[in-house]
Amino acid sequence: MAKKYDVVCVGSASIDCFAKIPVDFNDIKHGSKLLIDDIQLLTGGGGTNVAVGIARLGLKTGFIGEVGQDLSANVIKHELKKEKVDFIVKQHSRHQTAYSVVLEAKGKDRAILVYKGASSFLHPDEVPKGIKTKWLYLASVTGASFKTLEHMAGFAKKNKIDVYFNPSSYMTEQGRDYLKKVLSATTILAVNKEEAEMLLKTKGSIYDLLKGIHKLGPHICIITNGSEGVHVYDGELRYFKKARKMHPVDTTGAGDAFGAGFLGGFIMKPDLPMRDRINFAMELGLLDSESVIAYVGAKRGLLSKKHALEQQRSYNVTHK
Repeated sequence: MAKKYDVVCVGSASIDCFAKIPVDFNDIKHGSKLLIDDIQLLTGGGGTNVAVGIARLGLKTGFIGEVGQDLSANVIKHELKKEKVDFIVKQHSRHQTAYSVVLEAKGKDRAILVYKGASSFLHPDEVPKGIKTKWLYLASVTGASFKTLEHMAGFAKKNKIDVYFNPSSYMTEQGRDYLKKVLSATTILAVNKEEAEMLLKTKGSIYDLLKGIHKLGPHICIITNGSEGVHVYDGELRYFKKARKMHPVDTTGAGDAFGAGFLGGFIMKPDLPMRDRINFAMELGLLDSESVIAYVGAKRGLLSKKHALEQQRSYNVTHK
């Protein structure tokens, strides 16, 4: 493990099947066969989505996650290699690679069927020792893989590696005690408003939630709030950037894209004053997120460094 990375992403890797059906869900008869309008097979998973996003910004990136010994795993590894992301774990699970089916019905109603599979069976002893990286990006995982997430957080703390942590609702609903080990190593925490409320077991204003999660240990706290925009708190200043009005084609991976853009932007500008560094990171996060929701799938719209900088623009920024 002599290679040094800018970021190593820990999380899931999956195949996502997007299927459009020509009727409402309520109109599907039990036992019937239904012709679909369109189907697309794409790679997904929080860990690989962010890894690809960061690699496209020109940073040296690795991925740690579990896949099976199957065709899906081969497709995922081939794509990561093409995107210049190193697949660090060499051992593969006896479980099938994670798979999701995204059903889009007439009228834009959606249902997502998720099989976690191998992504929940990453064990600490499968992670190579001596990984050299400036940052760890910890995405959402379940099962045995959560113990590995805790292991990686401990490794980061011991070796003074910065951590960006993006838990999902099925992690934050467990509460702060469940995530205590990971939060104690976290530099940047990113959640949405509902996840922040779950984590703190309370409702409140965005500012109160930001202050609350900041007290849990992270240096920089991010709360995304859908189409409204994104809020950030660094312990001194609050930041807000409004999202542009968009007509999304597919919102899958929007949060991952924001994380890739924010962390990538934050790493790209280490010499800026913190206020300017956070502003730049927020802009790249929103740009990446807005680009991704213009396409089906979580990776198609992820921006290259060149395109991200070309599209960079001024947002209305509030500091308090």
